Amino acid sequence: MRTLDADKYRINIPAIRALLDPKTDEERLAYIGNLAIITGVPIIIVGVYVRELYGDIPGLAEKHERLMRFYQIDEVICA
Repeated sequence: MRTLDADKYRINIPAIRALLDPKTDEERLAYIGNLAIITGVPIIIVGVYVRELYGDIPGLAEKHERLMRFYQIDEVICA
C-alpha cells in the first residue's frame, strides 16, 4: 500500500494560499500542478490543501481520483 502524509508538507500552506487567494476556482484547479513544482509538495497533497482551503471546487474530486490512480497512491493521511 502506498500512502502520502499531508502533514509533512503543511508548512507550504501559507504560500499556496497566497498564490491562490486572488484566483477563481477554475484557475485554482489549473494551478495545482504548477504549485506542486513551485513548492515541492506532491501534486496530490496540493489538491488536498486546495480542498481544505477552498472546499470542493468543481473538478477537484475528479482530478484527485485521477492523480491517485496515475501515481498508484492508495491513501492520503490527513490530521
